[in-house]
Amino acid sequence: MQFRGNWLVIGAMAMLFTGCGKKDDGSSTKYGSLKIQFANSTSANKSTPAAPSDLKVKLKSIIVVEDKDGASADTGWNGTNKGNAIKVWANPLCSTQTSGTDGVTFGEIKSDADCAAAGITYFDLNRATSAVNTDLNSQNALVPAGSYNYITMSFLGEQQGANNTYNNVTWAHSGSGTASQEYASIRTEFSAKFPATLTVAEGQKLTVTLDYSLAAAVTTGLAGAGEEKVAGQGTYQPGRYDDCESTKSVCFDMPGFTLSAAAQ
Repeated sequence: MQFRGNWLVIGAMAMLFTGCGKKDDGSSTKYGSLKIQFANSTSANKSTPAAPSDLKVKLKSIIVVEDKDGASADTGWNGTNKGNAIKVWANPLCSTQTSGTDGVTFGEIKSDADCAAAGITYFDLNRATSAVNTDLNSQNALVPAGSYNYITMSFLGEQQGANNTYNNVTWAHSGSGTASQEYASIRTEFSAKFPATLTVAEGQKLTVTLDYSLAAAVTTGLAGAGEEKVAGQGTYQPGRYDDCESTKSVCFDMPGFTLSAAAQ
């Protein structure tokens, strides 16, 4: 299932548990595990004419969600979380982890302000798959056995959504002579639905892959016609670009992702 182009705020999520423990009814919780990886399927990688020569983002967290109320394709799978919301990856500078005496492990996703103050740096997506995943350094995260329907990936600024003021994306395009462009993207949080419900069984290890192509991320020759998405006007604005260079003749859009899962 391909991610839609809009990044949406799903609201504050405080503590997301990722370890062993007990359900509220006292019964033992059974666990499987998930690991996150990327796949850069850009043809010939950096030699593709419409691909950026640089693309970095301030990646904050990735979670899987059991279910949502009010989520649909028209809303970019945005909605109110139901059931478990499990952190399966987080930037170490933007997350804490605490283990209780009963073995329960909690991880708090920090606020944007705390994340920025901790010195979150850019994550380079414009590399071969192996280099991207080595830098991501994703580990198997314990998740309660059960069914999960959604995944959400956030950038720095996810708490501000369409009003984001934190610089969180940088890109360049050597083919048009566009130097590095840094901007505060208002597409800060991106929800997607698995093509089929992801069922995690006790003891099962799964890898979730986010496949992306940068082959068509840059549009050139706009003769100044490029219109950018505007903060405060919603995260999805058809016909507008995420960012443009100063003359608005070269513009950039964040690519979509294709979501899949497989046993390890």
